[in-house]
Amino acid sequence: MNMSSQQSSSQEGFGLFSLLVVLPALLFVLLIGMKCYPIFLEKIKVDHILSSAESKSFEAGMNIRKFALYLETQFQLDGVNQLRRKSIEKLLSVKKTNFGSQYTLNYPIEIRLFEDLSVVYEYKKSVTLK
Repeated sequence: MNMSSQQSSSQEGFGLFSLLVVLPALLFVLLIGMKCYPIFLEKIKVDHILSSAESKSFEAGMNIRKFALYLETQFQLDGVNQLRRKSIEKLLSVKKTNFGSQYTLNYPIEIRLFEDLSVVYEYKKSVTLK
């Protein structure tokens, strides 16, 4: 009998310590995750826009200005962010390859967590247009 009482007292559940330390830590991690979710959502939308651009057949004279205009239109339709054609042109780089032109979009996605703290995700993806 004495053995079972010792065993049951060492197997306690969710106590006051857990309530005061572990629960706030989990809630803080959940808060950070909820604040960072827009970065994840924007990344998915931009990935989709660039993938659909890669699958389309553009005219042979596609340059950085026309591609930036296409991206601006798609960004506005999908509600990605407020990037405009001129800023998209600055964030795009073009490299000629054997398979066509490789366009690389490189821009920071920034979310403000708190007053003096923000999270920046450096987005970079390349697509090849034939």
